[in-house]
Amino acid sequence: MFNNGIWLNEPRHWSVTEGRLTVTTDPETDFWQQTHYGFCRDSGHFLGVSVNGDFTAQVHVQGDFKTLYDQAGLMVRVDERNWVKTGVEVSDGALMLGSVLTCGQSD
Repeated sequence: MFNNGIWLNEPRHWSVTEGRLTVTTDPETDFWQQTHYGFCRDSGHFLGVSVNGDFTAQVHVQGDFKTLYDQAGLMVRVDERNWVKTGVEVSDGALMLGSVLTCGQSD
């Protein structure tokens, strides 16, 4: 599956071994659009695979989450202004589950 993917913002360090994708994120990368914070980001790492019709996706995430907003998960993306992501993220010193829906503006 990972061999069929196309990177958006390919990270400097990544590998696929025994069906497992390992990524070391580059600094200051994120996905975020038109929020009250006043900035837009489309610099996160995304390995996309095209699908047609209905589908089911599943991901197992394991990481060295330490710093505020360190995160990893699953994203369904149409373009930079239309996507949804879900996963784990460091917030207020704890690892939390979360999701973001973006239709022109991230919630």
